[in-house]
Amino acid sequence: MNELKKHGFLLSIIIILIIIKFIIVPVFDWQSGKLSIIRLLEKKQLKVEKVLANQKEYINANESLVTIFKQIDSLFSHQKSESAFKLTQQQTIEKLLAQFNLKSQNIGWKGVSLLESIQLKRFQVEIHFKGKSIDVINFIVELEKQPQWIDIIDFNLSVKGQKKDEIGSMDGRININMYNYNSVEYSLGVRQSHQG
Repeated sequence: MNELKKHGFLLSIIIILIIIKFIIVPVFDWQSGKLSIIRLLEKKQLKVEKVLANQKEYINANESLVTIFKQIDSLFSHQKSESAFKLTQQQTIEKLLAQFNLKSQNIGWKGVSLLESIQLKRFQVEIHFKGKSIDVINFIVELEKQPQWIDIIDFNLSVKGQKKDEIGSMDGRININMYNYNSVEYSLGVRQSHQG
C-alpha cells in the first residue's frame, strides 16, 4: 500500500494517459469522422441546391437539345431493314434522274459501314448517268436539297458538244453516301422519349 502511495502521482499520470488513449482519443476520432461526413453532406446539399436553383435553365437547355436532336434526326432514314432502305433510296434517285431527263446507265451500291457510336449505317452509292449539262447541274443541286442527308463524296463529269450558246451534254459519275439508323432505338434513349 505504501508502494502505491509512494508512486501515486506516477500511477495517476498512467491512468490519465490510459483514459486519454482509450476514451478521449477515440471520441475525438469519432467526432472528426462525423464532422467529415457532415461536411461532405453539406457540399452535396449545396450542389443539389445549386441544381434546383438552376432547374429552369436546365429544363430550357434540355428542350433546346431535344429540338436540335429532332432536326438532326430528320436528316436520316429510319428503315428497319437494309433492303427496304436501299429500295426506297434507289427509287428516290431514279425519280430525280427522271425529273431532270437524265438517262441512268448504272446505280451501284458499293459498300456499307457502321458508325457504331450512333448506330448509323452509311451506304455508298455510285450513279452513272448522262444528259444535258443544265439538267446534270440541277440534278446535283436537287440531291443537295433532299430532306434526308445525301453526302456527295466525289463526282466526275465529262462535257461534250459545247458551243457558244450551249453548255452541251455530260456523261457523269457521282459517288454519294446515304444514311440509315441501324437500330430503331438509340443507345441514349432520346428518340424514344421524344416520339412518345
